[in-house]
Amino acid sequence: MTCQIAENIWPLSTVTSHIDAVSCPIGVLPLRTFIHQILPRGRTSYSTLHVTLYYMIRFHVLSHKLTKEQSRSPSRMRAMHCGRRMFLTALILASKYLQDHSYSALEWSLISGFNTSEINRNSQL
Repeated sequence: MTCQIAENIWPLSTVTSHIDAVSCPIGVLPLRTFIHQILPRGRTSYSTLHVTLYYMIRFHVLSHKLTKEQSRSPSRMRAMHCGRRMFLTALILASKYLQDHSYSALEWSLISGFNTSEINRNSQL
């Protein structure tokens, strides 16, 4: 169900793009595969997953508002339209919100394959 929601919100993330291939050092996975790999690696609980889904929906609404305003930089707008980046950002924020101890940006980098600076930048969207 999580994958279906994410694919409905970010349908273009089911197909990889050249931009994603450049910014993701481990290669680009389809959104569904990315989610299936990240959840066990991040030891995600059901409650964290529920909050992640809530944040994903909120990000989707926010991305439409910001697209209309076009007030953000191109790299931030690209991140907001990428399902993998937004799923990971939502998962990180949900994890920080619900858990006393959450992973650092370096640990999330090792789990996800995105570099630490991009994880930090996406968390500030």
